[in-house]
Amino acid sequence: EPFRDIGLTTAFALVATTLLGGYTVLGERSIAVAAAGVMFLLLYIRDPLHALIRRLGQEDVRAIATFVLIALVILPVMPDRTLGPLDAVNPRSAWLLVVLVVAISLAGYIAQVLLGARAGTAATGILGGLVSSTAATVGAARRARDDGATGLAAAVILLACGVLPLRLMVLVGVAGAEVLRVLWPWLAAIALLTAIGGWMSLRGARGLEGDLRALPKPRNPTQLSSAIAFAGAFVLIRVLTKGALAYLGMGAFLGVAAISGITDMDAIALSSAREVVEGVLGPADAARGTLLALLVNTVFKLAVTRTLGSRELFRAVLPALGASALVAAVGLFVV
Repeated sequence: EPFRDIGLTTAFALVATTLLGGYTVLGERSIAVAAAGVMFLLLYIRDPLHALIRRLGQEDVRAIATFVLIALVILPVMPDRTLGPLDAVNPRSAWLLVVLVVAISLAGYIAQVLLGARAGTAATGILGGLVSSTAATVGAARRARDDGATGLAAAVILLACGVLPLRLMVLVGVAGAEVLRVLWPWLAAIALLTAIGGWMSLRGARGLEGDLRALPKPRNPTQLSSAIAFAGAFVLIRVLTKGALAYLGMGAFLGVAAISGITDMDAIALSSAREVVEGVLGPADAARGTLLALLVNTVFKLAVTRTLGSRELFRAVLPALGASALVAAVGLFVV
């Protein structure tokens, strides 16, 4: 069948097989065997992959492609040396942290897209916390105001807020393990309190309210503009942090942390951990900055539930979020 249309997949597989055969002779056999195994696996799961891509849609596949650009194209060409005022930033290290943050957000985003309307309230809250706990809080607050599903909206908010400390533990652990050793008991306590509050809200709402309709589709977290914006915020906070510590002292650093907590918890947590790695901050001081930022962030979300939601929603989330804020405040002084 000389004119048979074999398709791109088969054509690439034939070329790859030929190249792997040559590499087996000329290169490392273990690498050739591993590559052959990966190729076989990809061919085996080809149909499920095609079905997955059809379910995701063009915008979602573009999100994955953008992540490939961020992680495999931009990262390798970033200069690996300190630059900027006070030698504040190593571009490659900074972009590597951007890749980590985007990867966590992308995982939650894809899971939400795949589950769609079938996602229960618990899954909506947990996955929303992976993408953006603030966005999940805003969306649930508005839905509670419009539909009156206070209990289920409170569950979404509390579960999303409970994921945030766990997310911070991962980020801080990667950026600076010494800080995590000081910080993890407080973050774990906050995550536990909000998770219990979310579970109680969910349990209390069952049978009393209709199912909370699916929240609006989350914003694509892997847009290149979003990654650049986060990188810019991280660089700005690094410069402000270094400047505060060099010229104004610990009080100014805590001020930077408090302001950062309103907008971006990831950036200040990562910046504080990097300062410890570079010997500028002690682990306890970095942990205090992160706890202060988390305290401000929690108070901000309480304000969001009251202004964008309703008085009933504010009362529903106040015990768990108030207790979380109290733990963060105690940790700020005890640490």
